[in-house]
Amino acid sequence: MKGYRETIAYMYGDNPQVMKDYGEFAGVSEAMAKKVRDEFFPKSLVDPDEIHGLDSLMAEAVTLKFIRRR
Repeated sequence: MKGYRETIAYMYGDNPQVMKDYGEFAGVSEAMAKKVRDEFFPKSLVDPDEIHGLDSLMAEAVTLKFIRRR
């Protein structure tokens, strides 16, 4: 988890090298890399210390019969 947290801190920090690295990794321009990070993967979404949407996930799991309701 320490490595994941360090990666998140780097990816959402203010270092201008971030978008160059991400763009190269993803095979897209720096502008597209920034758009993807900011619009599709906001920092709050990738925070390992907070779970979002658990209620809806549980309801879906029951509906799809992945788990049983008690």
